Amino acid sequence: NSCKAVITISEQNQNVLEKNGVKAFVIPTMSLLPSIDAEDIKDESPKVISVYNEYPRKNTPLMMEVYEESTKDLGVEFYLKIGSEILSEEDYAKLLQRHNIYICTSYLEGGPIPAMDAMHQGCVVLTTDVGQMKEIITSGKNGFICSQKDDFLDKITTLKNDPAKLKEMR
Repeated sequence: NSCKAVITISEQNQNVLEKNGVKAFVIPTMSLLPSIDAEDIKDESPKVISVYNEYPRKNTPLMMEVYEESTKDLGVEFYLKIGSEILSEEDYAKLLQRHNIYICTSYLEGGPIPAMDAMHQGCVVLTTDVGQMKEIITSGKNGFICSQKDDFLDKITTLKNDPAKLKEMR
C-alpha cells in the first residue's frame, strides 16, 4: 500500500503559490515557512545558497564543482549550509532571505523541502529534476531545471548579467 499525504492550503497561500508559478493547488508536501512579501524583494546581485547534508543522493561532487566555478570564475557569493544543525524557523527564514538563488544538485529527493522553503523566501531555484520540482518550477519564471554543471553555471551567469530578470523571477 502506498500512502499519500495531502495538505489543505489556505486561499492566501494558494494565491501566493499561483503567483510563483505553482500549477497545483494541493501538494503532497510543501514548505511551512511564511512567504516573503513581494514588496520586500529588492534589486540585488546574485547571492547563492544551498542547504543540505552530505548524503550520497545530494550529489556533493556536482555541488562542489558548481560552488567552486561560481565563486572563482563568476565571482558570485555562494553559501553552503552543510550538516544537520537545526536552525530556528526565524533564523532559517532569515538565512534564506539573505540569498536570492537556491541550488539543489540532488539526484533523489521527495520534495525537496529546502527548495520550497527557499521559494517561500523569494529565491529563484536552480535544481536537478528531482521530487516535485518539475511540478513546481516553471522554467524561466520561478527557476530552472538543470541537468549538469554547465546548466547551473549558465543560469547563474544569466541571472548575474540580468538583475531585472532575477528580481522578476523572485
